Formats: sequence, structure tokens, C-alpha cells
Amino acid sequence: KCDPCVEIAAGRDLDVIEQFFSRRGLRASAQVSSWASSATLDRLSSRGYRPQWFRSVFAAALPLPLPEASPQIDSIGIVEVDDRNLHEWLGVLAEGNGITTAEGRATSDEFGLAAHRAVGSVDLLAVVDGHALGCGSMQIASGVGWLGGAAIRPSDRGRGVQTALVRYRIRLAAEAGCEFIAATALPAGASARNLLRHGLHLIDTQLVVTAELGAC
Repeated sequence: KCDPCVEIAAGRDLDVIEQFFSRRGLRASAQVSSWASSATLDRLSSRGYRPQWFRSVFAAALPLPLPEASPQIDSIGIVEVDDRNLHEWLGVLAEGNGITTAEGRATSDEFGLAAHRAVGSVDLLAVVDGHALGCGSMQIASGVGWLGGAAIRPSDRGRGVQTALVRYRIRLAAEAGCEFIAATALPAGASARNLLRHGLHLIDTQLVVTAELGAC
């Protein structure tokens, strides 16, 4: 039997989510853990949310031994993002995610800026000879280093950029005193395989649900 207080809180959370997306003219979306109760799924369904896709959650305890890197990966420099290179980071994030429209770029920039300003957030650029190849980020919260915001420019894929960013953030999380490292990725995708190669383990699968137009 579900606690009614928990259900009321869940309803308020959905109100906040839906208002956020509505103000931007977008359909509301949420990520549901495999641990979610049937009551949560029923609530989402009654408000017009439908399954869209799955993503895997990976984690590992720190310190985490890293596999030996190739000279090519070691040659990739990682620099932290500040006000001087924030615009460049936003551009790489959008390009790496295949965003080509003005509306899409505005949404990407808004997301990137919000993540950049969040407490415990570290944003990174992967560079070679002054050229930014890709980007990534990490949010530190409650002893966990969450990897996110990774995107590689299409012309620079296959050069080990994602691997360099993963390795750097694992070390950074350990140096910051994190107990765990965690990340999400599409099931069976290149990012998921990369995380597994670096010692992270699959711990959960999230269901991404999106509200139908006009449902909220």
C-alpha cells in the first residue's frame, strides 16, 4: 500500500516538471527508475505520459583502476570551462548532439547554462592544438560524481575523445573525495561500452516517458 503523502509529493513534482516544459513550448518528459512503484506509473499514465525509450545507469566505487591508455588518448588535453570558454563549450555541446535549428540551439544553451551554474558542476573541453574536439561535465553531489554533458564533434569522432573525458572525470571525482562514480547511456551504445571498459557496472535501467501534446 502506498503512502498517500508520497503520492501527493509526486503530484507536486510533476506539476513543477510540466510547468518547466510548458513555458518552453515543449512536451514534458521524465525519467522513471525500475524501482518506481506501480502507483507512480499509473499517475504518469493518467496524465498522458507514454514510454519513449530506455537508458542504462552505470556506477562503480572509487578509487577505480583505469586501463592503460593509448598515446593518442594521452595526447588529448582536458581543460575546465569558465566564462572565457563557456560559449565554445556550448557550441561543442550543440554540434556534438546534432542540433542544427535555432530553436534547438536555444534549448541546448539553456540546458547547458543551467548545468554549468549548478552547485558542484564541472564542465570540460577536450582539446588538441587549441581545437576543441568534444565536451563533458560532472556534477558532484552526496559523494557521487555524475558524468554527463558529453558530446563529440562529428568530424572528431573515433579519436578517443570520449575515452579521454571519461578517464579524466573518474580521476577528478576520486581527487574530489567522491565515493562513487555514475553515468547514464543508451543501452548497448558506444558510450555504454566505454563505461563498461572503464570498470563501471550496470545497476539500473530508466524508462523515459513523454507527455502527449495537450495532455499536461
